[in-house]
Amino acid sequence: RGFEAARLHGNELTIMHAWTAPKPYESVLAGWDADAWKAAALTALDQQTRDIRDANRDVVTHLVATYGTPGDALSELVGAADFIVLGRHRGDASHLPRLGSVAQHALHSGRSVLEIVPVPDGAS
Repeated sequence: RGFEAARLHGNELTIMHAWTAPKPYESVLAGWDADAWKAAALTALDQQTRDIRDANRDVVTHLVATYGTPGDALSELVGAADFIVLGRHRGDASHLPRLGSVAQHALHSGRSVLEIVPVPDGAS
């Protein structure tokens, strides 16, 4: 959906992965190599999105990997984004008709058009 919107409006597309350790585990990361993690995350993001990017070569695409809460990472992009497509993981709460914390954060963070789509089973 992001490629369609970018193509329609003549925009570039940024595909982002954001991650942070749960609070009780942050101390485990003391001394970790953030640059190595970012390089590995970008490599994985490149591999996971290569087919769809190859099928949409007419859309300029940027890959971003950041360590931080997904909500905070989205907030940084929202100011520059015209349209955001956010994948929604339902987890164990698939029976609940509510948005998760990241979707709530994105919804209230800016003036960008936001579309929330389900993440297919087995996708990350």
